[in-house]
Amino acid sequence: MDSFDEAVDSVREAIDRGDNVAVVSDPYGGRDAVADEAEEYTLGVERISFSSVAEADGYEMSFGGQVCVVEGCRYLYTRRVDGFAPVKSFLQTVVESDATFVTTWNSYAWSYAAQATEVDDIFDDVRVPSLSSAEIAELLSSDYDISEFLTDYEEVTADESPSLRERLPFERLRFGIEEASDNVFEKISGMSRGNPGVARAVFESRSWQTDDEPLDLSYDDAFALYVVVSKERVSRDVLRRVVSPDSLETSLRKLSDSGVVGFDGDEVVLRPQQFADAVSYLERRRLVW
Repeated sequence: MDSFDEAVDSVREAIDRGDNVAVVSDPYGGRDAVADEAEEYTLGVERISFSSVAEADGYEMSFGGQVCVVEGCRYLYTRRVDGFAPVKSFLQTVVESDATFVTTWNSYAWSYAAQATEVDDIFDDVRVPSLSSAEIAELLSSDYDISEFLTDYEEVTADESPSLRERLPFERLRFGIEEASDNVFEKISGMSRGNPGVARAVFESRSWQTDDEPLDLSYDDAFALYVVVSKERVSRDVLRRVVSPDSLETSLRKLSDSGVVGFDGDEVVLRPQQFADAVSYLERRRLVW
């Protein structure tokens, strides 16, 4: 896929220059796959992956290797008093190190961290772009049996030049038009906002065939949803530190009933097929931008 390859090339060029880089994508948007390609590109790589706030908070910030790939940087902070200590310690380590750092960030966590810290002065950001409807079709055809949708597949991939929809200046307009399309792959592209992980979830669940009720959330509910979107997977304990504890369980019940989150033990998980609906709602509430 051309857009994915361009992101990989940008990261490789940064490594060649010795520049620290942040690979940024929406949840499930492919940033770790870009980092995987970067790791295979060079020798002497150390790889660290944070999977929770507690893990990032307890990590001793020292790194070896000529190139350090650090995944899960969204867990390096929480929106509370002293919640930025881990990310500040990490940034200090990066500044003092001779290594080149390749980091991966959730786009909403990156946006907030860039406002609260100097992270965007230390890392060049490489955005993993959304895929076109043709790229979404090719991705799904490589992963799944799409034989029942061959006509739609041939239609959306027939012309190598970008369609008018894909050249629209505002992606939200493009995705809205695609979601209303009769072509399954354009519909999935619209529902997923061109996000490969979300597109897979939409295809597997066939959620393009269902109509969801619009979200109706209080501010506390919406803020809890924002935290889940920025972390993708987060423990109840972390949520209690940043969301009103009196309303948390009520908010989680409402978010679960609405289908935007699920539960894995004590962790609250953003459901990928509902990602676009969640973000659209948070945009309207001006909680993300």
